[in-house]
Amino acid sequence: MSKKVLVVGNGSIGVAVASKLNLLGYSPVFMGRTGPVNVHVHFSGWGQNYWLETKKLSQSDLSKISCCFIAVKAFDLEGALKRFITYIPQRVPIITLSNGSTQGILESLQKIYPNHRLRLGFCTAGVTMIKPNHYELRSQTGGVYWGKLKEQDTITIFERKLSNESQDNFFNYLDSIFNAHRIK
Repeated sequence: MSKKVLVVGNGSIGVAVASKLNLLGYSPVFMGRTGPVNVHVHFSGWGQNYWLETKKLSQSDLSKISCCFIAVKAFDLEGALKRFITYIPQRVPIITLSNGSTQGILESLQKIYPNHRLRLGFCTAGVTMIKPNHYELRSQTGGVYWGKLKEQDTITIFERKLSNESQDNFFNYLDSIFNAHRIK
């Protein structure tokens, strides 16, 4: 199983997710509005203060990813998914982290792309961009929560490992994601 993880969106939440993945030994790569991007940002959080650098991913990198996090605003979610979903292998879970009511958007897209593993998710970590390319975790609480969109879908080995690996419970797979998402 590859430890390469695609993050779509290199803003506060995308950078926080990638930073936590990096601390856990994963290799995050980014896509932004223009496609693959190099990322060079400073992140302060979880007792760490460091520069996160990722190189621009290649076509072969995409075939090796084990997971994809989509960290874009809710109004950009449909466009981002439609733009990048054809590059993401069907076996790979696509975890969305947009704020707002996105369940309907994902359910519509799941009908268009029935063989992809779309996941409903959200992030409760408070992250601030304190100046360009410098991000700071505002709170030690919060995390990433996601679950399957289709009843018959199953959790992947990667999702289970990621959810169990984070000792501070930052990454959390939930069977009852719909209730948690509505409460958020």
